[in-house]
Amino acid sequence: PEPQASTRPRVLVVDDEPLLLAAYRRLFETQFDLHAVGGGREAVAVLASDQAWDAILCDVLMPDVDGIAVFEWITANQPALAPRVVFCSGGAFTPRSIAFAERMADRLLQKPVSADDLVAAVERVRHL
Repeated sequence: PEPQASTRPRVLVVDDEPLLLAAYRRLFETQFDLHAVGGGREAVAVLASDQAWDAILCDVLMPDVDGIAVFEWITANQPALAPRVVFCSGGAFTPRSIAFAERMADRLLQKPVSADDLVAAVERVRHL
């Protein structure tokens, strides 16, 4: 067996809502090695120095650097991680985010997201 099979999945969570980040931590601290960041700029800084993620859960709409920009950075700089990104959205309200949501429909979870759906999403992408 691979050594990684026995370890908890490493999951990066990117969301600008502090209460949601706290909820992710509470829900998943026993299942995942969870690292939560409060926005896209911070996510890119983390990803620039650490590429060992089994899954990345990323909000689409955030101020400053949004989830689309984070995904574009990952695609350009760490393409092996791109299939491991799962998006969460409370709604796509700009033409750009609506088009992105349609393109990423197979890996877009609508908020509020159930714990079971999040776990299933991590399990689905962690072996890609």
